[in-house]
Parts: sequence; C-alpha cells; structure tokens
Amino acid sequence: MITAKFTCIGGNFKIISIAGHAGCFKNGCDVVCAAVSSAVQMLVNGLNEILKLGCKVHKSESEIILVLGTDNPSYTEAGQLLLETFRLHMVALAAENEGAIKVLMLEE
Repeated sequence: MITAKFTCIGGNFKIISIAGHAGCFKNGCDVVCAAVSSAVQMLVNGLNEILKLGCKVHKSESEIILVLGTDNPSYTEAGQLLLETFRLHMVALAAENEGAIKVLMLEE
C-alpha cells in the first residue's frame, strides 16, 4: 500500500511523505504506482521549477519526502494551492484504487 502523509503546521502544508508500493501489479508494471510517481514529479517540478519555492526533496528506494520552506510567502498562496491540488488528486486516486493508497492528514 502507498501511504501519502500530509503534515501541516498552522494550517499550511509543511511535509509531504509518499511511501510504499501499491502492489496492484508486478513491479515495473504497476499503473497505480506510476500514477502516484508521475503526480509527485509534477508537484516537485511545479514547486521548484515553476514557482521557484526551493522545496527540499529526500528520496529512498520506497519513499519520497518533500520539506517545504515556510519562510517564502508564496507557500501561503500559489504553493499551498498546488499542494492542495496534489492532495485532492491523491484522495481521488485512493478512491479509484481501494486498498492501494491511504491518505493521512496530520496537524502539528
């Protein structure tokens, strides 16, 4: 199962962690994993290349963690809208692929 954790501080996204594998098909052919991977890559490109927000990305074999800088005021505007769009996309993928994706919201 893929677990998408969205950690907020003061109502704003601060850390996003995507871990695990959907396990719907064999490795390398899993369309659910591919959909999530593609969405994460688009999010990182949007934050770093388009909005120039300097999101830190930490990757391992089965997890990617995005740490968002809160010192940039854009994170409360365009960045937060993009992050909420990504969260909604993950919720929709979870609904379409029951048991393959779990979305968690945490407030610190």
